Amino acid sequence: GRALDDEAFTAASWDYPFGTRLRVCNQHNAKCVDTVVSDRGPNRTLTQKGRIIDLSHRSFETISPLTAGVIPVTVEVKQ
Repeated sequence: GRALDDEAFTAASWDYPFGTRLRVCNQHNAKCVDTVVSDRGPNRTLTQKGRIIDLSHRSFETISPLTAGVIPVTVEVKQ
């Protein structure tokens, strides 16, 4: 996989193969973004704390202000 590109609609995940298209939705405002898994992450320590996915800046700012930090999301695979 390629490294996470903050200018692209990409994501880092341990749970899905590289190239998997995901729809990630912010549970607070129902905004969604379509991303592609291009990297592995989040950091293992963060996944143990319940973090399930890292989004590029571009993907994240589509569904939430960057200043929000960590937000609750749902993740589904796009066919």
